[in-house]
Amino acid sequence: MKGDRKMKNHNVLRLVVLTCVLCLLGSLAVGVADGSYVLMNIPYAAFYAAEVTDASKIDAVTSSTMMKPRTIGLAGGSYHVDPAGSDITGVVFPVYVETLDQLANLGGTEITDASQVEITVTNKGQESTTTFTGSEALFEAPSYSWYVLAETPAVYKTMSTEGSFSAVNGEPVSLEGAAALIYDRHADVVIKVDGIDDALAEKNVSGVVLVLSDETKVGLRHIANLWRKAQIGFALDSDICEAVKGKTIESIQYITVDGVYSVSVNLAIPADEALLKLTGTYINLFPEFAKEEYKDYWMECIKAYVKEDAEAEMYYTMLTDGFMGTLKGQDAMDAFASDPSTMVFDCFFENGIEKISVSGNEISGEDAEGKELFHHTYHYVQDVPVTFFGEPMGVSLHIYQAEEADAGMYTYFAFADDTLAETYHIEFRYGEHLEDMGSYSEGEYAYWLAAGINDGYKENQIKACIKLFVDENAGGEEE
Repeated sequence: MKGDRKMKNHNVLRLVVLTCVLCLLGSLAVGVADGSYVLMNIPYAAFYAAEVTDASKIDAVTSSTMMKPRTIGLAGGSYHVDPAGSDITGVVFPVYVETLDQLANLGGTEITDASQVEITVTNKGQESTTTFTGSEALFEAPSYSWYVLAETPAVYKTMSTEGSFSAVNGEPVSLEGAAALIYDRHADVVIKVDGIDDALAEKNVSGVVLVLSDETKVGLRHIANLWRKAQIGFALDSDICEAVKGKTIESIQYITVDGVYSVSVNLAIPADEALLKLTGTYINLFPEFAKEEYKDYWMECIKAYVKEDAEAEMYYTMLTDGFMGTLKGQDAMDAFASDPSTMVFDCFFENGIEKISVSGNEISGEDAEGKELFHHTYHYVQDVPVTFFGEPMGVSLHIYQAEEADAGMYTYFAFADDTLAETYHIEFRYGEHLEDMGSYSEGEYAYWLAAGINDGYKENQIKACIKLFVDENAGGEEE
C-alpha cells in the first residue's frame, strides 16, 4: 500500500511538471503567433504593390509649394521625409509584423509617445504651427518608421520577412454614392463623388484604388490625385490618365485605417482627349449671364474699357440680349438680310433641351422636367473650319458622329475649343447634316451656336466667364 502511495505521488508530480511545461510552451506559442501591430510609414510603391495592377510608377509626389505636403488637412493619411516639404513620400498605415526586429533593417526609426515634431506652414498668407506628438509624429519621419500599437487595428497589412506588404485584410464595405466626371483647372479630370462625406468625415484616407472594367487597378496619391478625403482626380498627361482612357471605372475604393470603403460607379473615360475635356452637365449660359444679380459685375468689367455710363449700359445690353436670339437657319438669314440692325445670335440649346451632358463617349440631353430626349454614343469624325460671311475665322469645330443610325437631329455634335477649365463655358451646335456645320452665317445652322455653363456653377466661375467675355468683346475699344 505504501509503495502504491509513492507511485501515485510520483505520477502526480509528473503530471504537475508536464502541465507547467505545456503552459509555458503555450504561452510562448501565443507570443510568437500574436506578433506586433505597428503604425508605419510605407512608401507609395510598397504600399500599393499588393493593391494595384502595376505599382512600379507610383512614386513620391513632388511639390513646388512646400506647404501642401505639410498641411494635415490636405495630406492627412500620408507622410513626408523632407522637413521642407519637397514631396509626399507615402502612406501611414497599420502593419502586422512577427517580430519588431524585422523593422530595424528597413531604415526607419521608432516613434514613441515621447516623440514630437513641430510643423509651421503658411497657407493663404496665414502662418500656423502644429505640434504632432506620439503616433502623429509619423507625419514627418523617415520611411519605414513605426509606432507600436497597443491594440489590434481594424485593418492592416502584413509584412513579410523580406519587407514586402500584403493587401489590406478584410472585405471592402459598400457605400452608396453618386459619381460624376468634371474637367477643371485643379487636376484636369476630377471625379466628384457625392453622398460619402459623412462616412469618411472622421477618417484620413490613406489611399484610393480605381477598379476598371478590364480588372485593371490604379492607385492614387495625396495632393496629386486625392485631397480633402473624397475629392480625387488626375492630369491629362499622367500615367493614370493613360491607364483609364477608353475604359470604364467600375468602383472606387477608399483605404482608411478604419476599413476599406467601396463605391460602385459607372464612369466611362473617353479615349478622345478633346471629348474628355468636355465632361460635365451644362445649362444655357446666357440666361444665367443676364441675371440681375450679376449686372453690377458686368458694369465693373465693362467700365474698365468704357467710361461713360450710357455707353457702358449699351455694351451690357449688346453682350447679353445680343446673344439670346430666337431665329436660326433660313429664318434668321431672311430676317437679318432685310434688316441687318436686328441681327442677334441664338445661343440657346435647341429642340426643347435644357441640359446637355457629356460622359465618356456618350452625349445626352433632357428637357425642363428632366425627361431624357436623346442619349447616344459618339466618335470623332473631323475638324471643320469656321466661316462668317464666307470669311475664315481661323478656328475650327470638332465634329463627333453618333454610332446609332437613328440619331436624327443629334447625329452630329460640333464643339468649339472652349472648355470649363480654359474659358469657363463651352460652345457647340448639333444637327442631322454635316453640310454648313462650320458656317455661322449660312445654311441650316446659321446664327446659332449654343453656349453652356456647368450645372451647379459657382459664382466665381460665372464672374470669370463674364470678365473673359467682356475682355474679348470690349477690350478692343480701350483707348
